[in-house]
Amino acid sequence: MESNNRLFNILSTFIAISFVVLCLDYINGINYDIDRAVISLTGYLSLFFLVTSLITMSKSVAILDVFSGNGSFSKYHKRLSSIAVATCIIHWGSSLAFGGKGYDYFQYAFDNNIVNVAIKSADVIFKAFIILVVISFWKKVSYQTFRRTHKLFPVVSIIFFIHSMILIEVSQWNNGLGYFALLFGVAGILLCIKLIFDHVFGKNQYLGTVTQVEPIVKGRIIKLEIDVERWPGHDVGQYASFRFGLIGAEHPFTIINHHLGDDGKRVCFLIKSRGKGTKVIVENIKVGDKVTIGDPKGKTPINFSSHHQNWFAAGIGITPYLSFIDKIKHDQCYRHSISFTVVINESDIELADFVRAFVKSLCIDLKIIVTDEGNRFEHRKFIDSIENPFKYQYVLCGPESLIKDIEYGLCSVGVHRGSIHMEGSISR
Repeated sequence: MESNNRLFNILSTFIAISFVVLCLDYINGINYDIDRAVISLTGYLSLFFLVTSLITMSKSVAILDVFSGNGSFSKYHKRLSSIAVATCIIHWGSSLAFGGKGYDYFQYAFDNNIVNVAIKSADVIFKAFIILVVISFWKKVSYQTFRRTHKLFPVVSIIFFIHSMILIEVSQWNNGLGYFALLFGVAGILLCIKLIFDHVFGKNQYLGTVTQVEPIVKGRIIKLEIDVERWPGHDVGQYASFRFGLIGAEHPFTIINHHLGDDGKRVCFLIKSRGKGTKVIVENIKVGDKVTIGDPKGKTPINFSSHHQNWFAAGIGITPYLSFIDKIKHDQCYRHSISFTVVINESDIELADFVRAFVKSLCIDLKIIVTDEGNRFEHRKFIDSIENPFKYQYVLCGPESLIKDIEYGLCSVGVHRGSIHMEGSISR
């Protein structure tokens, strides 16, 4: 993952520098005609950032990381998407302000009727982008709504790319910027087609039967065991999309078991009622129900090369660690030193018993901290409890604001940022 991030940084930097050089050349070529420069360059910038955000969207980093915002690629995706929409809005506003000068002022390669359709499509595109972005970033929007509306981004983006390629000015073909935009437009359309194809056809679905529903916290948290036909297997720390019933309650969950059982098809989840979709699952699912599970995705947050692990989890943030603990139970040769701190709200106190039972008889230094309802855990308590903070590889999972505070606190006492891995938990 580290090398992939490095490669992505190098490519992004190279493309950005090339683009800036071309833009400066273009501005110089039109003698700083501000009206035309603002409209054209904001259009090209939005094209560039939208394509790069689609590249990150097409990575198989999971929707789980996109929600938490802690994975490197998901951070790129959020930032690039935000910049793309911002430049789209500036482009749209500048077009409304300066765009009434007629076709003689802006020389296009296409017929005026085609150009007129492309210009009118802009209103639909930009309004759709704004609505979709608001839905994406508004925390109160349910996961179901987020997931369904996010699939519309590639569709709207195709219209935007066609709009962009039609409205390339004739003069811009002479300085290379037009070909650059054409390349990005075609690449963007191909990426969108891939994303649409992946959404509709590209996911394997496995039919499963619920064999056990164990209430951990009554009405709030359950553990599911499912027998899944043709399950391909999974690695430690992976997650899978989970769909239940005709009502279409669908959500990604971390797989908490490593050992697949004697028949090799057992998959387990720990599910907390946090939003509309998860509430439907927790309150209605029962033994014998049929469910659909997608391909396992993601990578383990645990650095296996480090012999001194320090894990921190808040509430349902324990799930990424459970499959690793299950692996330890079946791997007698594992000799890592593990310190595991779990923060649990008093309303979920039964979860503490579940965690204790899960790590029973293992050489894990388990610390459970129970907090009062409504009181936020003070991150300094975790940092101050570590005797030698420099020897550990840290894995943090929980609410984004809390684990970022812990990361900042660890770095402030001298822990290297590369020794800290963060995993967010979905709050919808």
